Amino acid sequence: MSEEFKPINTQEEFNAAIQDRIARAESKVRDEYKDYVKPDTYKDYIAPDKYNDDLNAEKEKVTTAEKDRDDYKSKYETLQKENMRTRIAIEAGVPLKWADRIKGDTEDEMKKDAKEFAQNRNGAPLGGSGEPSCDGKGSAMRSFIASLHE
Repeated sequence: MSEEFKPINTQEEFNAAIQDRIARAESKVRDEYKDYVKPDTYKDYIAPDKYNDDLNAEKEKVTTAEKDRDDYKSKYETLQKENMRTRIAIEAGVPLKWADRIKGDTEDEMKKDAKEFAQNRNGAPLGGSGEPSCDGKGSAMRSFIASLHE
């Protein structure tokens, strides 16, 4: 400490004395925040068009996924209904080839329809009871067909 203390009397003298200290502090802060983005250059990092394109692409993915989900749900419900219809047809004694003729939205409605269908099928031929009434030509045709089966 060979220098003698010199008091600071003016603002210019004060600024000159602390200039080195201010430069070191600014350098330290700049180094600390060098990887941060300035607000005026932020728009260069994320372009609005790219952001909107990405957003629209994600919306399309969601829409496609929702559509696929609805399709699979519909297929599942259809298969559930077909499975129920087949099970009810077996329980009611309706041939499986006619199971698709059973109508109804609920299990009870399908059971009721299958029961009626089975009763009509077992009790009498569907579409009428017994042989159809025919005139002379019809009976001749019937006897011809019967002879073919013998």
